[in-house]
Amino acid sequence: MPPCLWIIWVSGLTHLSLKEWALVVTYEEDPEAFGTLYKLKDIGTGLSEYIPDIIRGVRYQDHFGRRYWEGRLLLGQITETVVELLPLYCEVGADLINSQNQGRGLLAGECGSQEWVLHIVSSFEDSRILPRGSTDRAKACPRRYV
Repeated sequence: MPPCLWIIWVSGLTHLSLKEWALVVTYEEDPEAFGTLYKLKDIGTGLSEYIPDIIRGVRYQDHFGRRYWEGRLLLGQITETVVELLPLYCEVGADLINSQNQGRGLLAGECGSQEWVLHIVSSFEDSRILPRGSTDRAKACPRRYV
């Protein structure tokens, strides 16, 4: 099976926080499939500056059926070439988010993982890597704790 690209989300630290979004690539749609997680990592300056973080060998749920993430959305199948280029897209997306956050200080939290994922998904849709409507489907993913 070709690689599958997913959006996953987890709750923020408080009920007022935004949900954290990330991308996952798996080679099957099975809930216990291993995948590679692509997420933003705050570099700890207090200015909402990020770098991409790639973690291999993650699972959607454990062998007891407990999910590690709150939810996920399958965006579509991608090619191996796209998988190889995904780290570069992640870096460019992080640079874009950092430049948008520059000078905004504590208000910058609004421009983080969700905008980063949307930037990558939109780029893939524009390049016809993902099907038309993928960005709209991504925008419909949960953003805040409910």
